[in-house]
Amino acid sequence: MTTSYYEDIPYPYPSPIQKRLDNCLSFGITGIIELLPSGLIGKSPHPRASPYSRDSMRKHLLREYEVYQRLPTHDRLIEMIEYSGDGTLILDYMPFGNLREYLKLNRAVITLPQRLQWCIDAAEAVQVVHSHSIIHCDIKPENFLLGPEPRLRIIDFSGSSIDGKPPYVLENTRFFLPRSRDDELPCSVITDLFALGSSIYEIITGEQPHVNLGDKEVEARYKRQEFPIVDGMSCGEIIKKCWMGEFNSAKAVEAALEVEMRKYNFTTTS
Repeated sequence: MTTSYYEDIPYPYPSPIQKRLDNCLSFGITGIIELLPSGLIGKSPHPRASPYSRDSMRKHLLREYEVYQRLPTHDRLIEMIEYSGDGTLILDYMPFGNLREYLKLNRAVITLPQRLQWCIDAAEAVQVVHSHSIIHCDIKPENFLLGPEPRLRIIDFSGSSIDGKPPYVLENTRFFLPRSRDDELPCSVITDLFALGSSIYEIITGEQPHVNLGDKEVEARYKRQEFPIVDGMSCGEIIKKCWMGEFNSAKAVEAALEVEMRKYNFTTTS
């Protein structure tokens, strides 16, 4: 039997549903992300979700709430304002959007010092997460938002592992360390650092690793440890070490990135 993702609600939709869809910024497996009249962000089950899908979305949103309850107030995180019993998360709003889109739209004008600072921010954010017994499981530039400084905040913990609980999601192909997705706990610090390496690659180059190849070919190459050539590029050795599992913590990645920043006589922003 096929389980329907959406309820069969005829168009035009009832006014309350249409209003929420009009304010939608994005949507995914956790539901809908919408800009609220308060200027904050609401993350909740999709208004057209079937009962089965709504239960799944609430499960993901509860996991995200558990993570935010664990995490401290920190410059590399956004603030969770509230969580309600119907599965709605209220979060702070970052109007500059996610890093992936920003890189695409502003590629020609982003300086190397700015890219390096974002790499440091990303590593710092991952270290904060790991230091509280959380594995993110979906690290990528799309899951970093830009604050007004502009500095990065890591987001989207709806599929993360906390205290060794199995994750609800795993990375997509270009950010995925080859391994069995069926393991009881298919994620670790090392798998997050692999994804961080791919994220650093995208921040520096503006493109995802092996951007011109299909997913199956990328997966095959990763299994053979055939990664994009990074020799001679900024952060190349750091990216390679992330891919090869040669770092044991995001803190070590952050320290290496700070050395890279000083190599160019740039200064980090605290």
